[in-house]
Amino acid sequence: MMVEIDLGSLTKANSKVLAGHIRGVAASEFYKLDELEVSGSEPLTIVAPQHLETISPSFVQGFLGETMKRIGPAALSARLDFSRLKPFLQDDFEIGIQRLTLRSEVERH
Repeated sequence: MMVEIDLGSLTKANSKVLAGHIRGVAASEFYKLDELEVSGSEPLTIVAPQHLETISPSFVQGFLGETMKRIGPAALSARLDFSRLKPFLQDDFEIGIQRLTLRSEVERH
């Protein structure tokens, strides 16, 4: 079974950007990511509306930060499916995840 996280629920009709750490944290709570991460191993498929042009690294860090702390970068990457996003939005997520990974490595040392 696949779990779909539709970022369109966070945007207004003409919103082109998802940005901000606080907004990412709120989105994580809205989608109940903490519950989804423990409820199974099914992929979490991220989808976005056609009008969305950018997802800032700060949004991604707020959205996925606590999940990465709990399950780690490898498990997080294994659970997330970005295949239904436009390539540039996939890149936006990857950049945010890379920054989270670097931050967690620095905090451990």
